[in-house]
Amino acid sequence: MEAPMQRWNEWVEAANYAFKRGAFSEAVELYSGAAAMAGDFHAVIPAAERAKLYANRSFAYHKTGDYVRACKDAETAVMTDPTFIKGWFRLGTALNSLRLPDEAVVAFRTAAVLEPQNADVQNSLAGAKQQQQQARGIALPPHLRHLRADVAAAERARGTALYKAADWKGAFAAYAAAAELAPRVAAYPANVAAAALMLGQFRVAAERAAQAAELDPGFVRAHARAGKACLCMGKYEQASAHYARAVELDSGNAALRSEAAAVTTVRSHVEQGTALLDSDARTAQWHGDCAARACQPPPEPAQLLRVQALLAQSRFAEAVAEGRELRREGDTSAPEVLALRASALYGCGNLDLAMRCYVEALRRDPDCAAAARGLKRLRALTAAKEAGNAAFKAGAWAEAHAQYSAALAHNSPGSGNSAFMAQCACNRAATCMKLGRHADALADAEAAVAADAGYAKGYLRRALAHQAIGGLDSLEEAVRDFERVKQMEPEMPDIGGLLREASTALKKAKRVDYYALLEVDACANEAEIKKAYKRVALKYHPDKVPSEERNEAERKFKQVGAAVAILSDASKRQRYDAGWSEEEIEQGCQAGCGGFRGTHSEHMEDLLASMFGGGMGGGGGFPGGGFPSGGFPGGRGGFGGRARG
Repeated sequence: MEAPMQRWNEWVEAANYAFKRGAFSEAVELYSGAAAMAGDFHAVIPAAERAKLYANRSFAYHKTGDYVRACKDAETAVMTDPTFIKGWFRLGTALNSLRLPDEAVVAFRTAAVLEPQNADVQNSLAGAKQQQQQARGIALPPHLRHLRADVAAAERARGTALYKAADWKGAFAAYAAAAELAPRVAAYPANVAAAALMLGQFRVAAERAAQAAELDPGFVRAHARAGKACLCMGKYEQASAHYARAVELDSGNAALRSEAAAVTTVRSHVEQGTALLDSDARTAQWHGDCAARACQPPPEPAQLLRVQALLAQSRFAEAVAEGRELRREGDTSAPEVLALRASALYGCGNLDLAMRCYVEALRRDPDCAAAARGLKRLRALTAAKEAGNAAFKAGAWAEAHAQYSAALAHNSPGSGNSAFMAQCACNRAATCMKLGRHADALADAEAAVAADAGYAKGYLRRALAHQAIGGLDSLEEAVRDFERVKQMEPEMPDIGGLLREASTALKKAKRVDYYALLEVDACANEAEIKKAYKRVALKYHPDKVPSEERNEAERKFKQVGAAVAILSDASKRQRYDAGWSEEEIEQGCQAGCGGFRGTHSEHMEDLLASMFGGGMGGGGGFPGGGFPSGGFPGGRGGFGGRARG
């Protein structure tokens, strides 16, 4: 078989060459020779190649002005391979030249279904439609009528195969082509309606099913599909009317009666759920689920109710996922749908995409109130945050605080956008810190971490606010938050230093404040400490207080001794000021520090001996009725006899 195929290819190549040279009559003769060989070797030459041959000869005939033969060859091409777009294009071109625009539109539209993005096809279709407006009512030749019916049947068969394979788009295109080719056959628009239902194109499904029912008023499936399409759009009255007609035509069909009953079920659940959105969103969602299960595909009102209920529960990520399938009369880009989708995106913090949805909704419908409100709020809060950032950078703390407050006020409760709101609250906390309003800073930081539990900077602000407030409890909270931030973001600048600083402050807070105990400032000099010690030691001496206060006085008296032992020694005092505990200080000074030596009791006895001349009048409190005489070790009183660091 190689030789015949080779000769056929040679004829085709010669014909193509003649066509390119503009020798159209010669090309016709050569294509005709190849066509004769194709007839002889039909089983060898593929159908696609034969269709291409006839389409090429059609074009050659068209160039010679023989439009009738051009039309006939194009018909043969599409009969040989109904999916050959160039065959349909050549047929449309020939029909246009024969001044048959209605038929040309059908041919070009079929080509457009096969290849929607083909610019040549779309332009030719537009031209044929223009001619169609100028010449109406021209009858189709009998041989073309037969061809159209055959091709329509083939397209329907192709659509049915695709429908069974769950290729709804392919089935829709094939059924639509069949309906265009045979517009008076009720089954074809009914098929289109079935595919449109599966695609969620409910308005198209309702229109095509109604068209089928008009062509054949007794067509039960047409009425049923029209009913389902109307139900899916929430047009309950129309749905009931279509189903009533279908049941009237086929009263024994139990499945049909069940579909008809679904209208009442869906409507009841949607109405009950909608009424509960503000008070019980969870139950409202349950009603939406029930309505969605009552009909397949799920009705639009049921899906709408589900998304609204999820939004009311602040389940924004789920609302975004559900919103992707949301439609209004089959349109996924209807203004109401876009506005609701934008609300879900806003709740998730995707402000850029939310703004684009709002803008597109208003472009489609400038009167869409939900989109207008949402866009106004979104622009206002983003502008306020940007103004707050600018004021903060300029050091205008009060202005920054006011702008961040405005941004927070624009976010209505329950509308989500937690990450953005956490940032605004955190930024306002920073301005409060700058203004010295530490309690307000803490409240804003608390709000930030409540809005976004994963926001490390919120915990950082809360830690800084706790640290600024001070006190044992606040410092413990500060250390915990700094540790949390370090765990969340180990690479955050200065977090290690901040944690160490807070830990040191906490250790200091847990110790006895020796400066406060001695009632002196932290920068008091040696003489001031000595003077304070004499005064406070006398104040807490057990012999100088009533018996019921003696236990507390003894405790304080010992602390006073510890205080003077540490603060009178430069090395120990330096460690104390650095946050060391008393135990750490003593362990660090085992090798010897300046100032007093020995135990705290010895220090107190030494100093008190010098203060009171060897005794306290024989009173109780210490064995022997007072302190041993002799002053400080080495016979030197006061602080001057020992080195200080």
